Amino acid sequence: LGLAQFGTIGLLLGNIVGQAAGLVSLLFGALREDVVALKRIRRTRIRWTARRYRDFPLYSTWSAVANTAGSRLPLILFSALFSPTVAGLYMLGHRVLHMPMNLLGTSIGQVFHANAAEARRDNRLGVLTLKAFEALVRISFGPMVLLAVVAPQLFTFFFGQEWKMAGVYAQWMIPWLVIVFITSPISTLVSVMEKQKQGLIFQISLLVIRSSAIIIGSRLDDPILAVACYSLSSLLVWAVFNAVLMHYCGISLYQWFRLIITEVICVLPFAIALYCLSQQLPNWFSNNISSLSIVICSTLFIGGVFLWRSVPMLNLKERSLLK
Repeated sequence: LGLAQFGTIGLLLGNIVGQAAGLVSLLFGALREDVVALKRIRRTRIRWTARRYRDFPLYSTWSAVANTAGSRLPLILFSALFSPTVAGLYMLGHRVLHMPMNLLGTSIGQVFHANAAEARRDNRLGVLTLKAFEALVRISFGPMVLLAVVAPQLFTFFFGQEWKMAGVYAQWMIPWLVIVFITSPISTLVSVMEKQKQGLIFQISLLVIRSSAIIIGSRLDDPILAVACYSLSSLLVWAVFNAVLMHYCGISLYQWFRLIITEVICVLPFAIALYCLSQQLPNWFSNNISSLSIVICSTLFIGGVFLWRSVPMLNLKERSLLK
């Protein structure tokens, strides 16, 4: 349609056709595989089901609206209250960090959602959630903390000196995006446990608090402060939401804090070492060589910590089997 000069209409039609194609595929699959179940559908059963699960459309729809507004509004506010330059710096920092994390988090969330529904019926939802939470913390916490240490240098190396401030913004955004990565996959518990009202309260609170944080930063005419307030307020709301979800599954606040503190203790020595190294390299080499050295050292540190924290050690039994 683009080659045919349809322009914007072509984008809209392409999106509609793409969504419709997926729907048609699901429909034909259901007609082919679920014929017996479809024949059992009755109006009375549909009405009962609509009443039983009415909270899904009543609350989840508005929750989705608030979520979409919250993800789009910061860019608009940064552009309107500061400048398009600040909005561009924020967008680059957020996009570079969020896209790979969102891709991995979405995949994990889909698997967790399928298993959580079955685990709830078998009364083992708490065990599954705790294991998922621990795995997400171990995967994300170390690499992202190390990335925060050298974010300005990495953005400068890959995008140019004019984008260094995007790395500074990224440093403030990383704690918030880490808790989003950890929480998003297990946020499907809102549907599994039918906590749509609480999900809506969370999304509205997040929207209001984050918008207020940006406005406060704009009153002080400090874009870094605005990004910091926005990120830290988002971190706080997401952390509370995460703790509440864990509480619903029977996981204590002590267990929640213990896992977080354990990761902090494990990663902190690496973060200090990487920071000291990044500060000394410019004194040892020229700008180009030191920048490349920082990138190489950061990659080795982040990759090493990721492997160390995410790949479980083989126990003695497994080792003996391998032998």
